[in-house]
Amino acid sequence: MTRLDRDEVDCVINETVGTKQQARPQERRGLQMNQAEIHALMNDRVAQRLIQAPIHARLAYTAKDGSPRVIPIGFIWDGDVFVMGSPPIAPKVKALAANPRVALTIDTEDFPPNILLVRGEAALETVDGVPDEFVEAARRFVGNERMPEWEAGARGLYDQMVLIRITPNVGQDHRLRDPPSPSTWSN
Repeated sequence: MTRLDRDEVDCVINETVGTKQQARPQERRGLQMNQAEIHALMNDRVAQRLIQAPIHARLAYTAKDGSPRVIPIGFIWDGDVFVMGSPPIAPKVKALAANPRVALTIDTEDFPPNILLVRGEAALETVDGVPDEFVEAARRFVGNERMPEWEAGARGLYDQMVLIRITPNVGQDHRLRDPPSPSTWSN
């Protein structure tokens, strides 16, 4: 492996052990990753655990007024793109149509945290009814037992929805292990 300039490296996987940081440089800051690199990242055991966990992603986008927005949102990963559903009148739909650049974070609330970060482009598709992807994204939170009632309610509520497909072009997977103790923190 060649030595890389520290400023050119944004590590895909950071592992912190005590106060010593070890990193595997796999991504150059700000540069897009190819499909093979994205698939390798998404197939990593920590990324898979986050993708399959019953937790929402946080979608960051630029609102129509130019201000940043971050919202929790259900999702599925289909092996190539993150897929979410939204009512067509939601403010995020108009904002994403104007500026499709997004960031998506999936992380744990426990300590130490595991974090999956991706940036990419959102593609929008208006579909009739409630798409299966929206239902499957909700299943992780609603549970199989309550799903029939939830699904009937959702299908009765929406005549149309917008599928949001986010194609990652930059990604990071951070896992922290044995974090440094507070006595070693510096200001």
